[in-house]
Amino acid sequence: MTKTRPPRKDPMSSDNSLPDFTVIGAWLPYRLHDAAARLGTILFGYYSRKHGLSKPAWKTIAALAAKPDLSGGDIARFSGIDLCAISRAITQLQQRGLIDRRASTHDKRFISVSLTQAGEEMFQDILDVALRIEADMFGSLSQAEVESLDQIVTHLEKTGAQVEARGWQAYADGSDTPQNPQSMELTT
Repeated sequence: MTKTRPPRKDPMSSDNSLPDFTVIGAWLPYRLHDAAARLGTILFGYYSRKHGLSKPAWKTIAALAAKPDLSGGDIARFSGIDLCAISRAITQLQQRGLIDRRASTHDKRFISVSLTQAGEEMFQDILDVALRIEADMFGSLSQAEVESLDQIVTHLEKTGAQVEARGWQAYADGSDTPQNPQSMELTT
């Protein structure tokens, strides 16, 4: 499959209603991050004001809703937030009665964390708002477009992990050619 990139608009072109004076504004990863950050900001505004949650606390709740009985390290890996912030969030959430901590039956050194009924109810409330935001954002797309976008995001997650594993150093020193260019192609 041959990939073509849409032509970039000239930032100084008179056909733009709001001129783009930065090259970064045309960089697709930046635009994707910016779109996701805007949605995250809207959701953060809700859960921080209504429920008094920090981002690490929300990510902890979301991780535990996806998979109960996780360790703090598991939650940190799942959420991409450092373990110290997750540990503080776990302590705060436990004090609020939103999660339970208990020693593993197999290894007493391992502490697992799960949502309480109150934590599950809070998660459902936040999820309901998140789903309404998602419906508003994607409501004008056809089902085929949504499915295509889902496939593209899945591809970006996979290749993003490969790029991350290579690290910025590989790109800084010019050795940024993928080992297997086919592994980076979008499959449909």
